Amino acid sequence: MFQRRLFLILAPLLFVAPGHAADAQPSVAQFKQVFEAHVQKLKPDGFTARTVLFQEVRPGTPNGGYYPFQVTAILHDY
Repeated sequence: MFQRRLFLILAPLLFVAPGHAADAQPSVAQFKQVFEAHVQKLKPDGFTARTVLFQEVRPGTPNGGYYPFQVTAILHDY
């Protein structure tokens, strides 16, 4: 079993969700969905599953079409 603690402060993230107004801040729930899908794609070879446990997700101040979030998460690969 391998556990990796991951603390991230993300640079501004271009977030566009289908059916989402371009000028509205995405919700934390929407961000979590997109973030989890992205880190699932980055799962290392040799592992059969990856669990993402969010400790904290805070939205930042939007800048144009960029929506920054500060994320603290634990990735568990097994």
